[in-house]
Amino acid sequence: MAVSIKDDDDIMAGINVTPLVDITLVLLIIFMVTATFMKDPVVPIELPRAATAQEAQVKNFALVLDAKGKLYVNGHPSSLADAAKKLKAAHRADPSVQAIIAADGEVRHKQVIRVIDLVRRCGIVKFAVNVQPEAQP
Repeated sequence: MAVSIKDDDDIMAGINVTPLVDITLVLLIIFMVTATFMKDPVVPIELPRAATAQEAQVKNFALVLDAKGKLYVNGHPSSLADAAKKLKAAHRADPSVQAIIAADGEVRHKQVIRVIDLVRRCGIVKFAVNVQPEAQP
């Protein structure tokens, strides 16, 4: 008759990493889902494309014209008069403030020029027009 004796002094040599992998995958899924909500501008616009487009390094003041010609300042609807007040206040606070102007491709040229003129009249000389880069052939 064989007798087996169990020794309780054996050292556990392996670590179960399954729970760690499960938690890591759940966190990865959470980050992937939340990252889809963090998209570019708040205002939905279709930017025109340009072959010489570059990404702006500093975005201090965002002016957006949507497809209907409605003006948004830093994501909030605004009139030209309100935008002028905000631009002047920003320029007084920091004379090196920059403006990024984005306009939907369907917006009339006259409206874009009006916004550029508004920015310059408020004393802001550094501004950029936001476009999407063209796909390189």
